[in-house]
Amino acid sequence: MRIGLFGGSFDPIHHGHLISAQEMLREGPLDRVIFVPAREPPHKEASSLAPAEERVRMIELAIAREPRFAVSDVELGRPGPSYTIDTVESFLARTETGEEYFWIVGDDSVRDIPGWREAERLLKICRFLVATRRGEGRAALTSGRSGLSAHAVESLLAGYRATPTIEISGTEIRRRISRGESIAYQVPEAVEDYIRMEELYRA
Repeated sequence: MRIGLFGGSFDPIHHGHLISAQEMLREGPLDRVIFVPAREPPHKEASSLAPAEERVRMIELAIAREPRFAVSDVELGRPGPSYTIDTVESFLARTETGEEYFWIVGDDSVRDIPGWREAERLLKICRFLVATRRGEGRAALTSGRSGLSAHAVESLLAGYRATPTIEISGTEIRRRISRGESIAYQVPEAVEDYIRMEELYRA
């Protein structure tokens, strides 16, 4: 079974995330996609995030009708920043026969990978699938100045998949909510209802 691990803050999960995951099922190809919300993304202030249990609940609501989607709380019970290498190793430690894991990222994140903890080892133990967006990440890889080894660059380039560009931003969604503006069609209706009911992102 080919399983995609889709990490992120998902604050909140939106249609851009869901469409990327759906496309990766087809283009990967993958049998399942597991959403892995971060407790504390290394590049963000943990205090600025909605509570972990709220983000998990929104993911559960968003994926309820897709049996090939699941959510994992593996990063939520771990103290400190959520490093991808730790998460991947956690999944690999409990891998069953016939399971293969892939880490899903957007092209816009590729430029940051050289700065990830143990990036070279990560790319050796887990294959990446890259959702094509503007292509800036690919350009950085092919420029020869990425800072990664030739093997790592080759591995990332092999993981590129043609996926639609969905211009939806979690930051903009939160801003719109704080201003009392509509977020219709940007998040699933169940997620929109939950945000309203729990009064998230109002401050």
